Amino acid sequence: MDSDSDSDDDGPSFAQRRASWEQTRQEGTPDPRPASKKRKKETKPRARRNSQEEPRGSIAARRLNSSESPWWSLINHADVRNVHSFQGKRFRRKFRLPMCEVDTVMEEAQKVDKWRDKPGGIGNGRGQARNPLLLKVLAALRHLCKGIDAETLEDVALISESSLDVFFREFINWMATVMYPKYIKLPDAAKLKASTEVYAALGFPGAYCETDGVHLEWDACPAAWRARCVGKESYPTIAFNVSILHSREIIHISDWCSGATNDLTQAKHDALFEALHTESQRGLGVPDAQLKYMLLNKDGVEQQFEQLYAIVDGGYHAWRCLQAPLKHAAGDDAARWSERLESVRKSVECTFGILRERFIILNRPLNYTDPKRIDSMFRSCCVLHNMLLKYDKLDTLGSLQSDWVPAKEVAERDHVEHQRARHVIRAPRNSGKSAAGLESGHESLREALIVHYAQMRKAKSVKWLRTASDARPSHPFDEDDEGEGEDDEDFIFEDDGSGDSD
Repeated sequence: MDSDSDSDDDGPSFAQRRASWEQTRQEGTPDPRPASKKRKKETKPRARRNSQEEPRGSIAARRLNSSESPWWSLINHADVRNVHSFQGKRFRRKFRLPMCEVDTVMEEAQKVDKWRDKPGGIGNGRGQARNPLLLKVLAALRHLCKGIDAETLEDVALISESSLDVFFREFINWMATVMYPKYIKLPDAAKLKASTEVYAALGFPGAYCETDGVHLEWDACPAAWRARCVGKESYPTIAFNVSILHSREIIHISDWCSGATNDLTQAKHDALFEALHTESQRGLGVPDAQLKYMLLNKDGVEQQFEQLYAIVDGGYHAWRCLQAPLKHAAGDDAARWSERLESVRKSVECTFGILRERFIILNRPLNYTDPKRIDSMFRSCCVLHNMLLKYDKLDTLGSLQSDWVPAKEVAERDHVEHQRARHVIRAPRNSGKSAAGLESGHESLREALIVHYAQMRKAKSVKWLRTASDARPSHPFDEDDEGEGEDDEDFIFEDDGSGDSD
């Protein structure tokens, strides 16, 4: 029987097929092999890689046209830079900043390479033009002041939700790192001098600032953090220690803490309190001469004291550098002093109210999963607050004579304060702290401040500040108003003994 290799079913071998092809080529017959495909000749030139035209169906073809945003009609209006005009007020109401302050933010933001405006076309890199930076900044401001999400702002700014969401995160972080040191910083020698003069006229020489804690609701708190973040508010929060001057200018924000952290623990980790707590107070960055102040004793004679202090509430340490209202007052003088201190300290509470009303996002539960993003968002809002305060010239509140209440109103306010002081409990004075928590010098400074305030009341030299709306009625201010009130710039707190501050 023949094997499989001997059968003819396998067909011609490769050598036989090759010989057949060679014979066919010599005789000129067509090649039986399939012809190779030739590339078709292009009848239409290709588009350049950096062309603005995108193929149909691509993601870039579905890009929104930001040039059709309705915000442009307001931005390009002739009166938008006049803050007293209807369009100027409308712009500030929408974005919380006047157009000139937005220009300041834009000037700094244009320095970031990945944000800088880039037109499309040859010579400007590949791809389409970037969305206008101005629209993205305005959308970020709208996000902070109204708490509107990126999906809703997409319909107005005509920039995609994903692009806005990425920019919001980067912009808030940039505000908290680049703009924060420029607008929130400890007062220099000149500003501290003006601030201590205001506190001295209010009855508290040597006061450096007012401090209190603020809590922001954290809706996206991880379950593992919930026990550390749920405090007296009964819901998760992030807490900050904020220090301000009496003009409501924010000068320091501590690192964020979990909501269950009390004021005592926050104070131990506050860099400003650490600088005030040291004996030399070198961390304040002011000359030694500004750390000294004069207080009146029982005989009406001035005595020199050293080391400035902060005005706080009763939840902080009984340190010498922290002075709080009394829970129990041993006498009318102590009760009036405690009521007066509580009245002055309300400025920091008012500042928190202004922040929450001006930036609605602080009033709502925050759904950020990263607490550092909450920290950056809060610092960004505080930067914008200080920018507005400086623009409206309210950071100098108390420097003009017209900022103070006339003598005829002082008697009325003093009577109201006296009636309030009657409700303070009369008992042996104690600060509510254990003896171990009392620091040496805390009670002696407090007694000296009580005596000093009693002497000022006896001499009718205690002054009252007007509210910002009453003291500076032409709000907001223009650059043309800089020359007004020049005669009052060098106002010195003097009194002729009659109590008349006019």
